[in-house]
Amino acid sequence: MVAFLLVFSVLCAPPPVSAKGPPPVRVDVVAVQALNKEHPGKQYERGLEAVKAALDDLPYNTYRRLDAMSVRAPFNEETIVSLTDRHRLYLRPLSQEPNRHVRLNVRLHMTRKPEGGRAPVNAINTTVIAGLGRQIKLRGVKLDEGELIVVITLLK
Repeated sequence: MVAFLLVFSVLCAPPPVSAKGPPPVRVDVVAVQALNKEHPGKQYERGLEAVKAALDDLPYNTYRRLDAMSVRAPFNEETIVSLTDRHRLYLRPLSQEPNRHVRLNVRLHMTRKPEGGRAPVNAINTTVIAGLGRQIKLRGVKLDEGELIVVITLLK
């Protein structure tokens, strides 16, 4: 009788609830060095066509592609993207929002410069609500004689 009750309770139990959350977000990341050189007009290095519109309003005339990659970022987990030898981008999708938007925590970490001796620092730490296909532009971090610009695009 006990065996019957045990089998009966297993068969009648509700199916297990899946702990699986939403699928990971695909994120395109492009790292750009923006600077001013002695030449007329704006010059974009090959490979920046997809982010040119995000760079057009910046006060620089030369744009160099440092790196570009596409990553899958699982919800509530940090995904690390190496941008340069001194800069790391940490992406953490937090939640899905209405109208196909994603709440995303973004952190730009700068490691110590060997000659400067300064401690590592989070140069940027922010949370944004981003629409799929829309570009997010991070800026304000010096990079040699120019500025590091990071363009992030969330894709389906």
